[in-house]
Amino acid sequence: MSAQTATAADADAGSDGADFAPVGTLVPPTVAEQKIIDLKLAVARDEERRMRSGMRGASVAACPNIAPAFAGVKGSTQNRSVTPENLVCLPYYAYLTTYYRHQTKNYFCGPASVQVVANYAWKMASGSNKYTQQYISDHWTATDANGQTDISHEKVGLNSATDGHRPSNFIYSYYLLSGTQVAAGRDWHNKLRTDVGSYQMPQVENVAPHDAGATYHLVSWPSVHDGAGHYVVADGWDTVWDGTYANSQPTTTYDDGSAGYGGGDGHYTDPARTVFYTVWTHHKYILW
Repeated sequence: MSAQTATAADADAGSDGADFAPVGTLVPPTVAEQKIIDLKLAVARDEERRMRSGMRGASVAACPNIAPAFAGVKGSTQNRSVTPENLVCLPYYAYLTTYYRHQTKNYFCGPASVQVVANYAWKMASGSNKYTQQYISDHWTATDANGQTDISHEKVGLNSATDGHRPSNFIYSYYLLSGTQVAAGRDWHNKLRTDVGSYQMPQVENVAPHDAGATYHLVSWPSVHDGAGHYVVADGWDTVWDGTYANSQPTTTYDDGSAGYGGGDGHYTDPARTVFYTVWTHHKYILW
């Protein structure tokens, strides 16, 4: 994968103080990283095949490799080894227990998202943090240095902050959604199911939370902040989404910590189509 450079518009900083979360220069994965990414893609393909084969509602008894927590009970068991061979099927919905963190600066949604994921990976109590957002910025995401967090630095932060406390065959990598809207929507939901259901790890979304005139916006961002970019942490899904906007039943849960900077603090639930739309109409990147 060749490095990609953001346009001048990507680097623009809004007058309202919102974090624009630009793409920046994408750093290609190492050979070792690519091997893990290829395995994750194989797991995702296998998951999609099972869903299309109608196995999405199978019971735990029919799925001996799925922890009971993913039979419908909110919670997680972590660091289970996952390969395409040892997965039998996935449940119809899955949730992780993550805790939102308020971003400490108006452009710190990147470090705040890394903090949420790190706390989950390290099994921190709801009121405790493994790393401060300032530490994350200073050591990994370069958020203060750049005045924002680009995709590659967010990836470094997620992997560094969870090092040794995530599945051995899992790393965070950036992923560009492409193709038609419907195909990209199915692809996004497949990657979310793979992260949460197969690897029991959250996914980080790079979104435009509430653009002016947008068809959909995050419930955590009730007011318009046109052109703003943002990171949120997706930690659950309910009902498989087929990528069509007419299908409004499937939902996605996520953590946001942007109160005072345009959004809100809390754990939110939106239609899957809404979360995807805010990714699709922004830079189309996720960190999975």
